[in-house]
Amino acid sequence: MKCTILAALLTIAIGACSCSRNQHQVNDRDAQRSTVIAEPSVPWQLDFTARTLDGTPLAGASLYGKPAVLWFWAPQQPEAGQQAALLQAAAARNSDIAFVGIARTRPRPVTEFDGQHQMAFTQIVDPDAAIAMRFGITTRPAYVFITAHGQVTTAKKPLSQHDLRTHLERLAND
Repeated sequence: MKCTILAALLTIAIGACSCSRNQHQVNDRDAQRSTVIAEPSVPWQLDFTARTLDGTPLAGASLYGKPAVLWFWAPQQPEAGQQAALLQAAAARNSDIAFVGIARTRPRPVTEFDGQHQMAFTQIVDPDAAIAMRFGITTRPAYVFITAHGQVTTAKKPLSQHDLRTHLERLAND
């Protein structure tokens, strides 16, 4: 009797294993059907919308897919004029890179500064530093370089012409 019970239990166990194995078999056709290709996603830091000086909305996500430079600055900084001149020249030479100035102030000081320095690239204001915080920017000037693939690099200091050129070359070659 013990042998019969043991044989019955063994038969049930073997049957359960073979059923379990059959349920998990995947043929090539099913594997191809279930393949998921993940598209690259926009970096979360670019999930913002701000207004340019002329009131046009700028979605940060619109910067994804092309190289971009974000310049975090304030008009009252002593080096703001020099940094603006460097960026203005760089923007003129690198039309395939998006340049955006992000000032921590209200629109009027930026408009006045822009009138003196004739910046031809997009300017937005970030008075409460909400955009800056997304990139870990706590001091100005600072730069964020974003590759076309969404890789983010920051420089949290004023940049020399050589340093800026080096960062821009990396963006262009990515």
